[in-house]
Amino acid sequence: MAKVYWTPSVKASTSPGDEDHFIFKITPGLEAVYGEPVPFIKYFIEQRGKEDSFVGCPAVLEFYKNMFVIQAPFKFTVEYTNKPVFSNTQHPATLDVLKYTTIDRVLEQPKGSKPLLSLVPFYIFYANEDVNMEIHELYFTPPGHNFSNIPGTFNIGKWIRPMDWTFEIKDPSKPISVERGDALLLVKFVPKDGSKVELERVLEDEHLTRAVRACTNIKYYLPKLTFRKMYEIAEPVLKLLRLKKHSEKEQPKCPFSKIFKK
Repeated sequence: MAKVYWTPSVKASTSPGDEDHFIFKITPGLEAVYGEPVPFIKYFIEQRGKEDSFVGCPAVLEFYKNMFVIQAPFKFTVEYTNKPVFSNTQHPATLDVLKYTTIDRVLEQPKGSKPLLSLVPFYIFYANEDVNMEIHELYFTPPGHNFSNIPGTFNIGKWIRPMDWTFEIKDPSKPISVERGDALLLVKFVPKDGSKVELERVLEDEHLTRAVRACTNIKYYLPKLTFRKMYEIAEPVLKLLRLKKHSEKEQPKCPFSKIFKK
């Protein structure tokens, strides 16, 4: 069984030096608001019931093995009128987070393309072995679904970056309304041996943040590299992260702990 570590991403999803920005006075609460990734089969049964014919299909179960649902952390509506406009939030702080963290990718697209946005939630997933992470479209979506997720994959044992919700708006004339707990995208983990994965939550400490920023900033200094080359460049940084995490787990116990134990 492969172990995949995860954490809501706050610091690593911003640029170095942004720590003084007002947004950091309110974003620590996101660590509690972001939900735990939910196994897709569990979510599917909750939505459609055990009687659904797909639940017992071996091919379906194999495909959805190690697949998890990423859900909306809070309620909001986004409309696109030359730029993303947010409303229908439950608190002004939510509006601030959305405005500050959203990436409008329209300038990266050919003229006339549909709006393309990257939004919360941000998560970090990593492993100490080869595990490919895949971003999938939502399957079995209800009618009126007005966004199409952008897929992607990389080896989270060799490269780490925050995962976000990046999507194309199908019909820009219509808003996208999201409720807390709504499914936004699917994440699948594929270990080399095809085994099941176990998720373990960790803290986004300074060592993880530095490793993530080191990986994601490679493209600014050495653009247009293949993943294979970026994996090679990132390896020394990720090795230090693994050593740090290992040393924290292997802290020696006090030799007198048994004496003072009640």
